[in-house]
Amino acid sequence: MARASQPKNTPPGDAAPTPVVSSEGLGWQPLLAEEFQQPPGGTDILESWEGHSIALCLAPRPHRIHQVVGDRRYTGLYAKGDISITPANIPASYRTEGEDHYFHVQLPTQFLQTVAQSAAELDPTRLNLRNEFRVRDPQLEQVLRLLRAELHKGDGWVGQLYVESLANVLAVNLLRDYSTAKPRVAVY
Repeated sequence: MARASQPKNTPPGDAAPTPVVSSEGLGWQPLLAEEFQQPPGGTDILESWEGHSIALCLAPRPHRIHQVVGDRRYTGLYAKGDISITPANIPASYRTEGEDHYFHVQLPTQFLQTVAQSAAELDPTRLNLRNEFRVRDPQLEQVLRLLRAELHKGDGWVGQLYVESLANVLAVNLLRDYSTAKPRVAVY
C-alpha cells in the first residue's frame, strides 16, 4: 500500500505534506492513518490515492478550501468536523487559505471490496464510492476520532486488534452511506 503522504503521480518539485503522526510504523492493517498540520497559505498537491481517502477536518477555525477531484470542483469553507471522501485512483488537488489541520485515512480498494462482498453482499466489481467534498456524518466522524485517538496512543497488539475492528466499521459505514452500489436483497 502506498503511503498517504506519498501520493502517486505527484509532479517533481511538488512536496507532499509530512504527517505529524502516522500509523505506518505501527503495523496497522488494513489501513493507513495520518494526521497533518500545515501553515496558513496552503499548498497545491496533486494526488491520486491508490486507496479510498477519507479526511476529517480538525482545524480550529474554518478556512476556505479549493478542491478538484476528477472532473468535479468545490470551493467553500471547511470547518472542524467536516469530512471529505475521495474514491481510489481519482486524481485530486486542493489548496487551502488557512491553517489546514486534518486526520487522513486511506483504505485499500481490495479491503473495501472484501467487506462489500462479505458483509453487504455487494458485487465488488461494481463498487464505487461517491466523491464527497464536505459532509457532516456523526457516526463516520466518531469512527475517525476513535482511530485518531488510537493513533496517538500507539499501543501494541491490543491497538492493532482495535484498529482492525474500527477499519471494518469504517468500511461498512462507507458502503452503507457513500457507495453507488446497492446491497442485494434476498427473496424468500
